[in-house]
Amino acid sequence: DKEEDGERGEEEEEQVEEPENVLMSSGMVLTDKMMTKYVGDVSDSINHSEEDLLHRALYLASTLAQLTRFGNTPTEMRQCFGEIEASAQHLIPTMVVVPYRVIAERYLHNGELPHSSEPNVVVPVNCIPPSSKVVFLSHTRLEETNNDNSYNIKLKALKQTMENVAKENNIPNTHTYCWIDMACIDQGVWAMYSDIGLSYVYALPIYIALSDVFFYCDHDRASGMDIG
Repeated sequence: DKEEDGERGEEEEEQVEEPENVLMSSGMVLTDKMMTKYVGDVSDSINHSEEDLLHRALYLASTLAQLTRFGNTPTEMRQCFGEIEASAQHLIPTMVVVPYRVIAERYLHNGELPHSSEPNVVVPVNCIPPSSKVVFLSHTRLEETNNDNSYNIKLKALKQTMENVAKENNIPNTHTYCWIDMACIDQGVWAMYSDIGLSYVYALPIYIALSDVFFYCDHDRASGMDIG
């Protein structure tokens, strides 16, 4: 009987709350709360006037200045991302990250960098283990129509970087995550709501502040040089 009770207890712990109603989604969800803030942002101004841009910049500066209220390290702030979202005066799209597992599988099978339209390639940043490290990838397309080149050199570099970060911090590779624009910015939502797309852009400094490593791929498409 005790064993059965213990098994039932474990099953109950695994249950999670039902998510909020969503408007639409590709790689992530756009919740009712996010949509409410989006409508508020849009109603304040039209056509991205200079005044609107100034307001967004001021809101961003205010949010950045208050991040230390939620923790002194990226790990502590990531765990409070829901509170950061709620306290912001403007829309901050949920920060999601790509697990090492996804990157490693893509590399093993000669695949491409993940895209937000694919299922199960991202997780909310406040749901990852506290010991995890997040790598923020800054890059440009290696080809006009592709984020990487035919040798998947960027995918390889990202995988190696995540493994190096894991080794330096004495954590499993699976406790590393990365932020990649094409996967972590919902491309489907952006296509339908350009203002939300801009909200992702304005949130970039916050996403960077909540990351542990900034990984920059130095590449100039005009010169045709690949990353080394």
